[in-house]
Amino acid sequence: ADVCTNSGLELQNDDGSLMAFVCTAMPKDLKDLLYPSLVACLDSPDLFSIRLPSPANENLPQPFDCLHFSWYNRYAICTQPRAPSCSCTQGNDAPSDVHPYELCLGNPRTNMWQMLPYTSSDMAEYGQLFDRLVQAFQDVFLWIGSALQVHLPEAEYSALVQVVESLPGNVISHVEPFISLVVNINTQTAGLCIFYDQ
Repeated sequence: ADVCTNSGLELQNDDGSLMAFVCTAMPKDLKDLLYPSLVACLDSPDLFSIRLPSPANENLPQPFDCLHFSWYNRYAICTQPRAPSCSCTQGNDAPSDVHPYELCLGNPRTNMWQMLPYTSSDMAEYGQLFDRLVQAFQDVFLWIGSALQVHLPEAEYSALVQVVESLPGNVISHVEPFISLVVNINTQTAGLCIFYDQ
């Protein structure tokens, strides 16, 4: 697949690191199938008909739908000194010869299952839709992964891949090198920031 090598916009932080990359070189055959593939995955193309409210409230606006097909990790590993508000588990003083599941955190009734990565409720509730999206956009995900491999610094791309490869039970991410796919329908915003985004 043709990966954007010269057509794109790199936004950098003050320290020169990559903040964002916008690639405009998606092959036409992939680009032309984006909307028809999305409509085919959903129950009805009516979801995309934008109806703005009128003064007489004759036309109610379409609801905003957001689906998160994600893996979550409730407890993260801290890479910096622990802040008072940090909820991550460091484990710096943990013995190296004991498996993490066999450690107690000062309480023998510690629920170790809460520390395992888990999937979002949307994965279970809309599993068939997720499967259809993965199948319809498989070539797009492969192209995005190739573009990221070309443009991200090697360390950052390796970190993404490492997260994907460490999912429990040797689960394969169908949107590699990511572990999440978010679908927003009927949104028109200058910028979207959800509560969980930081």
